[in-house]
Amino acid sequence: MDQWPRVVLIDGYNVLLTLAERERTRLADRDLPAAVDRLTTLLGQWAALRESEVVLVWDRCPGSVRGTEVGLRVVRIDPPAEADDWIVAEAGRLSRAGRPVAVVTADRGLIA
Repeated sequence: MDQWPRVVLIDGYNVLLTLAERERTRLADRDLPAAVDRLTTLLGQWAALRESEVVLVWDRCPGSVRGTEVGLRVVRIDPPAEADDWIVAEAGRLSRAGRPVAVVTADRGLIA
């Protein structure tokens, strides 16, 4: 096994907005579905290359978000629930089961 955990939980909306901010662009509502699709596709390819399970978690995201790539599972959280809470619970569950897990986010509250 390489250095990557077998399960990677990704806060999709947070990562997408962080990438846009780093590129100094603003995602307009009309551009968001295309950006979501592109990120989903890239993460599916990454999961296949790393032989990892990627769980891409979305909240507050328009359109139908789905992953069809092997190794990618897309979870959509409906309000009032939030992706952060789901990620924390899932990371705990996986850790207790002895599965190596990583969380990808720039959310300071989630990191804590």
